[in-house]
Amino acid sequence: MKKIVTFLLLLIGLNNLFAQTADPFIFSEIDKIKGEVLNIDNRGNIYIISETTLYKYSIEGKLLYSYTNNMLGRIKSIDVTSPFKILVFYEETESIIFLDEQLIPITETIDLVSKQCYSIQAAAFSTNNQIWLYDAINNDLLQLDFYFNEINKIHLNFPNLQPLQLLFISSKNLILQDATSGILFFDAFGTYLKTLPIIAENIMQIDESTISYLKDNNLHLYNYIKMDEEIIPLSIEKAKQTVRYRDKLIVLQENGTVLISK
Repeated sequence: MKKIVTFLLLLIGLNNLFAQTADPFIFSEIDKIKGEVLNIDNRGNIYIISETTLYKYSIEGKLLYSYTNNMLGRIKSIDVTSPFKILVFYEETESIIFLDEQLIPITETIDLVSKQCYSIQAAAFSTNNQIWLYDAINNDLLQLDFYFNEINKIHLNFPNLQPLQLLFISSKNLILQDATSGILFFDAFGTYLKTLPIIAENIMQIDESTISYLKDNNLHLYNYIKMDEEIIPLSIEKAKQTVRYRDKLIVLQENGTVLISK
């Protein structure tokens, strides 16, 4: 009898372990587009960059709007901090344009060179209507108003930065995700605060408390306020990037396929 009880306890333990490590998500594919970068706004709208086109989907995976401007080349990044004033950055043509919630342009194309902004590798938009740029030649952060008048210029003492993204969080922190150094935190004025040495090849999702990123096909949820981490194994092979909204997980695979959890 003792052996039977021991076996049952062992079996229960293994079942519990499996429940903790099994992929908790069931996925379906969003359309047949080939995505390159994912983003999500504070309303749960999903944005997918595919070369020169930006797609906007609902959290249920329904296509809402799309925007294309072949004259400006491939889209490098977008900032959806304000879903009603979306910043679209084109590194190749050194241009920026702002779109509304229906992905209709609300500004003319802004030529950064004409604004004396050169070799810009990353761009962000803050909720107080300011634009932040990273100048790779001078290794400077540029703080501008909406009319591209310079407010501040902060020189960074981090050589050889390779920025993956620049974003502003809750009007408190400017964050630069770097491919080699990790995640650099600055205050609302561009003063350097700290670096978290979390390295990822692709863009992470970063909010007021949590950094979500992929590593070894696991979803890592690092709470940088509490300094603890949850790791969720994913059964999806060759996952490249993820974004989350409440209980939904959206995954971009290396082949461009975009999956959304049910």
